[in-house]
Amino acid sequence: MNLTDKIHKRLRPYAKERGLLRKGRTYYTITEDTAYCFSIENHSFDVYVHFYLIPLYMREENHILTYGNLLNSLFFEKIPTLQKTAAEEEIDAWAAIVTGIVDSYVLPFFRQVGSPEKLLDFLALSWEAQKGYLFCPPVHRLRLKVYTLLYRHRQEEAWEAVADLREELDGVSNFTDRMRKILRSEADNLEAMCGWTHHQLDTFF
Repeated sequence: MNLTDKIHKRLRPYAKERGLLRKGRTYYTITEDTAYCFSIENHSFDVYVHFYLIPLYMREENHILTYGNLLNSLFFEKIPTLQKTAAEEEIDAWAAIVTGIVDSYVLPFFRQVGSPEKLLDFLALSWEAQKGYLFCPPVHRLRLKVYTLLYRHRQEEAWEAVADLREELDGVSNFTDRMRKILRSEADNLEAMCGWTHHQLDTFF
């Protein structure tokens, strides 16, 4: 049994007790078109734990890891390095620490943003309040805000958020020209969607 299998063996009863499903390396639950996940990634010299939410209504090809953070970075002093040669006792200790952090930090966050309306409330908080959970560029947080507002039929607020998104795109310097073009085209589409009827939005989402 390799290290990954040993980790999942320890996490299986924990996930079952909390109603979490598993697919491959990921444990998750889905509520109101949003998946709430944490994933185990086994690299050469350590095991990483990512937590993130996937807004399924955004229809992206790859949502993974955009809206979340890395537990190892947030709790680097608490989470020990776990290598492929780790002893059973080391794996037990690692799993206990990680599940404790998920219980005290990740699952409460998932409950805090457990609906589109709650997510919008969270996105209205300061960057300081958000950064430990959604460690992604402001452009992507604004995109999430616009899509979520449209999903909830709040078109007037979405219109204002699109203007904020355009302004942020104009000031971004670390995107390629291709990426900037794609995001500006998306902003055009989102702006148009602000004029759609509720039925049109429901059909899209």
